[in-house]
Amino acid sequence: MAARGYNLDMKNPHQGKEISHNPDELLVNYIAQQDAIQSLRDQLKDILSDALGKGT
Repeated sequence: MAARGYNLDMKNPHQGKEISHNPDELLVNYIAQQDAIQSLRDQLKDILSDALGKGT
């Protein structure tokens, strides 16, 4: 307490990361996630297409 000058106003060290609700930041994150999802879909299509093509 003395190290802080007896200031009792302290932050919770166990509190998680604050989430931003800024619409511009949310939109950028959403677009990045959608791009990642589409990339995974494309990879899955390629894998399935190769597996089905080689199996016949």
